[in-house]
Amino acid sequence: MDCDILEVNLGFETLCGLAKSVLLKQSLREIWPSAAIRDSIDLPDLLHQCASSGQSMITERYSDDQIRCYRIHLDPQADDGFAVHIQDISETKYLDAELIQRYRDIDHLQHLTDELKKRLSSSDQLRHASKNILELSDRRFKVMVNHFDAIAYTCNLDGAITAANKKFCDGVQTSEEDLIGRSITRFLYVEPLTTIWENALAGVIRTQQTQWGEYTYKDAQSETIRHYQLNLTPILDAEQNTIIGVCGLNLDITDFKQKENRMTRLAYYDSLTQLPNKTLFTDRLNRAISTSKRTHSITAVAFIDIDDFKKFNDTYGYEFGNQLLVHVGHTLQRCIRECDTVARSSEDKFLLLLQDVRHINELFPILDRIKSLIHKPHRIAEQEICPTLSMGISVYPNDGLSSEEILINAEIAMYKAKDLGKDIQHFFNYNIKQIIIRKTQLEATLKHAMQNNEFILYYQSQYEAHTRRLRGFETLIRWNNPQMGLVLPSEFLPVAEEYGLILDIGRWVIEHACQKIHEIISVYQYNPILAVNISEKQLLHPDFISIVTDAVQQAEIPAHCLELEISESIVDNHFQQILDVLKSLDSIGVRIAIDKFGSGKLSFNHLLELPIRLVKMDKSFFDETNTSDPRNLMTEPIISFAHKINIELLAEGVETQEQIDHLIREHCDHIQGYFFEEPVPEEGLAEIITKGIQEKKALTRKSHKAGLTYEGLLKQRKQQVGGYWDEKQ
Repeated sequence: MDCDILEVNLGFETLCGLAKSVLLKQSLREIWPSAAIRDSIDLPDLLHQCASSGQSMITERYSDDQIRCYRIHLDPQADDGFAVHIQDISETKYLDAELIQRYRDIDHLQHLTDELKKRLSSSDQLRHASKNILELSDRRFKVMVNHFDAIAYTCNLDGAITAANKKFCDGVQTSEEDLIGRSITRFLYVEPLTTIWENALAGVIRTQQTQWGEYTYKDAQSETIRHYQLNLTPILDAEQNTIIGVCGLNLDITDFKQKENRMTRLAYYDSLTQLPNKTLFTDRLNRAISTSKRTHSITAVAFIDIDDFKKFNDTYGYEFGNQLLVHVGHTLQRCIRECDTVARSSEDKFLLLLQDVRHINELFPILDRIKSLIHKPHRIAEQEICPTLSMGISVYPNDGLSSEEILINAEIAMYKAKDLGKDIQHFFNYNIKQIIIRKTQLEATLKHAMQNNEFILYYQSQYEAHTRRLRGFETLIRWNNPQMGLVLPSEFLPVAEEYGLILDIGRWVIEHACQKIHEIISVYQYNPILAVNISEKQLLHPDFISIVTDAVQQAEIPAHCLELEISESIVDNHFQQILDVLKSLDSIGVRIAIDKFGSGKLSFNHLLELPIRLVKMDKSFFDETNTSDPRNLMTEPIISFAHKINIELLAEGVETQEQIDHLIREHCDHIQGYFFEEPVPEEGLAEIITKGIQEKKALTRKSHKAGLTYEGLLKQRKQQVGGYWDEKQ
């Protein structure tokens, strides 16, 4: 057992001699050796005993010097934790001992008096001496006991009062002389106290051990609630064999109870919204599941998240955010039944416990009421807003058999609601769980992929359509994880985008692409074009231009060898901001290409403004070469328009000879696809580059032999309409 400390009060800080901030960072096993009572009380061992029994434990321990005495109450909690209360009861024990000793002294003196009476029954001197001794003992006792701030008294085994202190007398407004011999139950004004006292007396007589209990008393005049602890201790005869009475102490523990309640509030309630926290919610969920098992009913949990809460915080400030949280919490409370629970789980997340449900259809009116009330305009801190909630719901026993499983599955369903567009109620199913688990696994592993050198680049070749001259390559990132194997970018890049890892990954790709260009130039004396895909977050990052510039300069390569591919939709969404970035990159020579051209809504006017050198035509325009398909009729206009504004066009995803013939017939400039090569790792580049150089040399020889320039030979080859691509490369 770890014994991690979750919460402490000032008294525990004093006991350990450490500040709360230090205590909450450590285990009890680490700090306890420095505690003031460590030698006499092994608190970690007591916790272990309590954990083993699973029951509450109350014990008393004296310090090694027998001067201080502590009562320790350990109470197991639903979350496998413990509430521990340590109370210094030294004064109580001292008063107990004094009262018992006084009772014994009186009993002993009475015994001596009786003996002397038998021998000297007619002696006035004896009666006078006995009276003086008893009066002296009484005076000393009263001086001592009347100074204690506790109700103190002694009774015989029938409950008749034999002595009482001033606080007792003042409380019942009766003199001690009138109290002596009367039953104490006549002065216990509340029925629970009478029962508690009689049970404690029976326990003392049965066990000859101290018994205690607690009761609450409401003052009739001030109407204040006071809490008391009742202690009944046995009084034994001089030989310590027979119980002859009890010593009672009623201690006012109101301050202690108030502190205990404050600690409970801190441990189980959210300080901002005053709603139950996740710890208390889980405890209630466990109880609800237990009830569902017995009654065969349904228990449902809704995991709720405020959509765009960060945006509200950033726009209006944290005080507004706090008021919004309180407002949402109170609104949720208005929507549920009395038996249900609303809790705040974390920053902007809430939990609903809907229990004792006979049919799942009973949930919908509650969920619909929540949505209806939340959608109404709310005025918070002089701002009128209409917040929305994403909710995930899981149900016991269909979606799990434990509280932990139900909570996890409700959270999974909530994130699915987020993915589906927010402001949605989504019920859990096991298919989305597998997706979320995979996504979580990717996120956890992806964070370390860079430092573990798990990323690699693949390269797909690009060719001139009419000559099959090697133009260059598109770089494609892959993630080779030791546990998951090769992970494709379509799976891990969205996760990298969501969790802010895309910038580091994008920088790595640009830098490695530039280094590869340098290697190819150095080895083959050939200047390739390497295309790199750029995400929206990369392009909008303020350091993006310097990242690209630094990579080009450090690799010492011609800037025109690097081509940045940007999705048409990104440009359309952030045109003006991106225009300035692209112009800066174009000014240093970096090539700019538009990816998936024709699939977005980018206007021709915008295309004219952009410093674009190449557009990549979406595969859907030539996927089927059937001329009756209207989309195929768009190939020629798109290519023609690109040429008229002096932009080259590349068709990606080419897989058949028919597609090649169609594209060459429509005067497409460049081609890329599986017809030629699948993407290859770094070690596959050598063969492609070598072959590309040989083809280039062959074309040069043919042009010289024909007495033509390269451009002239190219015109002739266009007449062959793809005949040169009869075989795959």
